Amino acid sequence: MSDTIAAIATALSPSAIGILRLSGPDTKAVLDAVFFPLNGRPMSQQTPRTMVLGRVLDGEGRVLDSALCVLFPGPDSYTGEDCAELHCHGSSNPNQQFIFMHTWENPAKCHLEI
Repeated sequence: MSDTIAAIATALSPSAIGILRLSGPDTKAVLDAVFFPLNGRPMSQQTPRTMVLGRVLDGEGRVLDSALCVLFPGPDSYTGEDCAELHCHGSSNPNQQFIFMHTWENPAKCHLEI
């Protein structure tokens, strides 16, 4: 598969945490464009399978949310590709869609699945 896919992974009902999953060759690039770990290292350089605290920023550097992120590098992931989860505040709402569709520098390459 050549596309990177972003999908809401939580139920379409109210909850405290909403999870977005990414899978595909541009997973690390997407994370590095929208998620900024508090430890200062890009998400692509974090220890795999470790939750990392950081901020989700829009294209102008405004904070959209504080979140946790975890990276699962391929081929040792559930899809065999690079995968990640972004744990944001609030369940599947327009804010989660906004994070990927309006902050990643090339949203046309990332397909959002609902």
